[in-house]
Amino acid sequence: MAQHALDGVGLAYPRVIGLPLLYAAGVEASERANLPRWNGQPGHYEIWFFVIFHPTERQAWWLRFTTFSPRQGGSNLAIVWAAAFGGARPVVARTVAHADDSYRAAVDRFDVEIGSSRLWHGGARGESHGLAWDLSFAPAPAPHESEPLLLRSLPLPVHVAHVHQRVQFRGSVTVDGSIVALDGAPGVQKHIWGHRRVESLAWLYCPDFEGEPAAMLEATSVALRAGRPPQLTFFSTAQGGAPHRRGGLWSAVRSRVVKTGPYELTFFGRDIEARAWAEPETLVGYTYRDPAGWDVYVAQSDVASCDARIDGRRLRNRGRAALEFHGLEPLPSIEYLPWQSV
Repeated sequence: MAQHALDGVGLAYPRVIGLPLLYAAGVEASERANLPRWNGQPGHYEIWFFVIFHPTERQAWWLRFTTFSPRQGGSNLAIVWAAAFGGARPVVARTVAHADDSYRAAVDRFDVEIGSSRLWHGGARGESHGLAWDLSFAPAPAPHESEPLLLRSLPLPVHVAHVHQRVQFRGSVTVDGSIVALDGAPGVQKHIWGHRRVESLAWLYCPDFEGEPAAMLEATSVALRAGRPPQLTFFSTAQGGAPHRRGGLWSAVRSRVVKTGPYELTFFGRDIEARAWAEPETLVGYTYRDPAGWDVYVAQSDVASCDARIDGRRLRNRGRAALEFHGLEPLPSIEYLPWQSV
């Protein structure tokens, strides 16, 4: 298998208005969307992450593969993050940082390794200090387009591909020797890359609702600079079939998110209102570093709750939602794992 390390031969792809167009014969659009954009260039970061929900219990797991290169000075890193929510303990969070020579990526398909952990088209396997996973899923044929085409076309400092919006996982997750078998576990996978982190972001993902297993909601509110416009808020919903984007760029500008409690957010959009909250003991905090050297604080619970009104329908989710608070200041009473280096 042809591979490249961070100091090896680069991926070959043409660029149009600053965005990579990745071509590979016989490769699904969703797999192309996951292909690495980093080849060791300074001032860059890249993320692949999963959220997986237990099919019936109030349990969830968050897995994150990331590569990081500072703008100047310091070392390139490849980091594996993992967290388990619910079960015997409210939250278990682990992270392990590797030197850049532990990173490998295939050049002809999506297949990434960081140390002993691996991520590929249709599966993930790895471990992070006692938290291990061995998972497979049927990939979506194409990524879900949550943002308007204009935003996806601009040479922005950060990009996101909603690669697998609504897929089902099978396999197992192990937390300190305790194994949880999964079959039909709903989840989501995204790919993020760029050269500057956003300063403000709020994210809600409800894979289903009580009595409405076919319904789903995703809400994202983001601002490149905290407290400065534009703050854009996007929604995706589903009532039975595939998720679909709600509104265009003007709708994203007019929609908003309000912090309605220390660990509570309310998202407002056209014909949508969603209040989401998490118990503080279920929030895990991570410190993320920007390639320029400053930090943002990310707190996430994947056993959060949500009350939503979508097109006049009232929906309820208790303990089966992902909720993320992302900003320049930490949330009160939340312990944040520090940025790791090697």
